[in-house]
Amino acid sequence: MLRLCQMIRRSDVSEHVYLGRQPILDNDGSLFAYDLFYRNNKVQHNISDFQFATANVLTNTLNKFGVKNIVGEHKAFIKVDGAFLLHELVLSIPSEFFIFSILDSIEMNQNIIDRIKMLKERGFEFALNDTKLCNESIEKFEPLFKYLHYVKIDSLKCEGSDIKADVARIKESGVKIIASKIETLQAYELYSEAGADLFQGYFFAKPKTIENDKFDPEQFSVIKLCNLLLSEASIDEIAKEFENNHAISIQLIQFMNSGAFHFKKQISSIRHVLTLMGRYPVAQWLLLMVYAKSVDSGSQRSPLLVMVKNRTTLMSSLIKLLRPNASNDLIGEAYFVGVLSLIETIFMAPLQKVLETLNVSDDVRNALVDHEGELGKLYDVVDAIEHFDTKRIESFTVEYNLPTDAFEEVLANSIEESNEFESSFGAA
Repeated sequence: MLRLCQMIRRSDVSEHVYLGRQPILDNDGSLFAYDLFYRNNKVQHNISDFQFATANVLTNTLNKFGVKNIVGEHKAFIKVDGAFLLHELVLSIPSEFFIFSILDSIEMNQNIIDRIKMLKERGFEFALNDTKLCNESIEKFEPLFKYLHYVKIDSLKCEGSDIKADVARIKESGVKIIASKIETLQAYELYSEAGADLFQGYFFAKPKTIENDKFDPEQFSVIKLCNLLLSEASIDEIAKEFENNHAISIQLIQFMNSGAFHFKKQISSIRHVLTLMGRYPVAQWLLLMVYAKSVDSGSQRSPLLVMVKNRTTLMSSLIKLLRPNASNDLIGEAYFVGVLSLIETIFMAPLQKVLETLNVSDDVRNALVDHEGELGKLYDVVDAIEHFDTKRIESFTVEYNLPTDAFEEVLANSIEESNEFESSFGAA
């Protein structure tokens, strides 16, 4: 790793490096891997020196953050160019953690092919990164396909192509197809039917339908309990209402006693929960439980559950960064923006309809619907973090004069907490 560190020292010491990730899912909707992104505060889009960029990402991941803290139990795709592949430092990279995603701008020649062949024999995995689905591209990289494990197709570059035929042609080489930049359910269905094996994007956070006129009975009961928790009702009133919803009470206690949480003692009753946690956190856990229940029993790696956990952690951490003396109520509202931000995906109803039934503050409502107010700005920067929009992130940190190190720590901690939550929940 010394060589990597030496390469990083070529950068300007004032340069701010952003490290981000996006999920790659399998056909069952489970998390398969993450695509890691690198960007600095001086270049907003592509980085010309990818040898340096790749070394920077790997150094940050391995040395500063730790691989497990960034990607959990998953592998990470990392973009590489020809210069990086031919450099001797590539041999010092642990192959069990990373999949090298070769830029489609790479100049194909026998040296590159021989190098990839040799590295594959040493246990490295390769992907072709975000290529266009067309005859010209397929013919260019066909000599490389037998050494690749994955081919990533940029769904935004495939207009006019025969997707199904081209996918089948590539898969004849035994590679798996990753459809990238999949942001809608329609795009997911198109590429799934065409034979894609894996999918990158946030399509899973979109509701399959928003035409429900009524919530199902359990959802309605959850909303009723949340409203009671957020009201001035007494502990006795709240406990009694939970007793009238025996199934939800048992589910919540089981959820809080699972490996996803770390209470010193077993939770034995709703009254115990209320005394231990307070009513606001119980309402939050109740809504988080709804997400957990939405996870298919065959899938322990729900991207939606990880995403909402990450959002709640970011929202509550960022409000404390902005306001070190923030009240518990304000922190709770920030958390609620995060936990409610994906609720229409679970309830399959418009967000405004769900909010109309919940006793949330105007600040929470305005943040979710219009991205207004302080909470709205936090919600907007969380979206920017997910989509790796460094221009919006930079604008936010400048507006609030946030220390770079403190903001970076919030991002790293949120990823680490989400990974721990996913791992613990999967083991529960």
